[in-house]
This record gives sequence, structure tokens and C-alpha cells, in this order.
Amino acid sequence: MSKELLYYSTNLQSPKVRFKEALLTGQAPDKGLYMPESIPVLDRSMFFRFKQESYANIACTVAYQFLKDEIPASDLQEMVHDAYNFDVPLQNVYKRSHIMRLDRGPTASFKDFAARLMGRWMQ
Repeated sequence: MSKELLYYSTNLQSPKVRFKEALLTGQAPDKGLYMPESIPVLDRSMFFRFKQESYANIACTVAYQFLKDEIPASDLQEMVHDAYNFDVPLQNVYKRSHIMRLDRGPTASFKDFAARLMGRWMQ
């Protein structure tokens, strides 16, 4: 079993909490933002596979690294795919430089990317 991932306040004056409490509380009692104690390391080979994957599949793989002890994999996959049920194109701007079009969600706002998934997690 993996070590439980906890979230700390950036002001360092509040107790560490699990994901659910950080999500539902929003801001820490000391007015800091919650951050994970550690950032899971993705295997290098994953990045090569990501070139062939949809945004939803990539988001699911990354989110699972943070939430595997919090949300069952099948539930997480369902939430992520429901939240990101639209295309997220990359647009070439110069040679090998691209931008991700964060204006392609349902409300044409970059906020669609966080708000839609957070809403599903909060349910």
C-alpha cells in the first residue's frame, strides 16, 4: 500500500489534511492554499504514450497518481471523462512550439478545465 498523500497549507500554520478535506474546505484556516506534500513522479515512458492519448486519458492518468488512495480508479475515470467530454486541441504556433486551446470547453473559458472536474469530485 502506498503512503497516504496529504496536503499542507502554503502558510504552514494549519494541520495537514487529506484530499477530500482540502477540496471541500477550499482555503486552509490560516488563509493559505493547499498543496500536496509531494508530487508523484510519472514514469518517462508515460510521456511518449501521452502523444497518442486524449486529454481526458492523460488527465485521468495524472490525477490517479495523486488520488489513488482517495477515489477508486473506475470512479475517477468516469468523473474525468465526464468532465472532459470535449476536444482539447493543440495548436502549432512555431516549429515545435504549441499551445493548448483552453478556450474549447463548454463555456469557452480556461476555467472549464478545473471547475468541471472539481464539481464532479465534490459530488
